[in-house]
This record gives sequence, structure tokens and C-alpha cells, in this order.
Amino acid sequence: MPAHTVTTVAPMPNLENLKKQAKQYLRWHRERYYPVAAGIRAALPRFQHFDDNQVLEANFKLGDAQELIARQSGFEGWQALKTGAPAMTD
Repeated sequence: MPAHTVTTVAPMPNLENLKKQAKQYLRWHRERYYPVAAGIRAALPRFQHFDDNQVLEANFKLGDAQELIARQSGFEGWQALKTGAPAMTD
């Protein structure tokens, strides 16, 4: 018998989960968790020319973490994500 492959698409995380993810990034930044520096640098243009230490020493607020989550999800910013996320649940 041929093997069957099941392809599933992960649903868009709900807004509460996205808020929790943003808070986690904020904690990681405050704890100077180095792997988070690369993600911040890749997603947020104002950090793109910083090295890991500069990213971790920079001022990083909840709004920055929310923007990071939004950009990683394909949105320009948090407000766009909040408006667009319900439309992406299908």
C-alpha cells in the first residue's frame, strides 16, 4: 500500500499567545539570553547593524517585543497583526 502523507497547517496563534511570546522575548532580552539577539537583529531594522552585545545592551521595551512578534508573523507592526490575525485563522 502507498504511504499517505498528511499535511497540516498550524493555525495562527491567538492574540493572547502572541502577547505571551512578546513578554518572553522581553524576559530573554533582560536576562541577556544571547540567542534572542539574532532574532531581534533580523526582525527589527533599527538593530540590524548591532552586534549581540549591543542588541542586549540596547533599550528594548514590550512594544519592541510586540513589533518583533508581528514582523516574524509577516506583519508590519503589532497593530497590523492585531487587525489581521483574526482574518488569518481560516
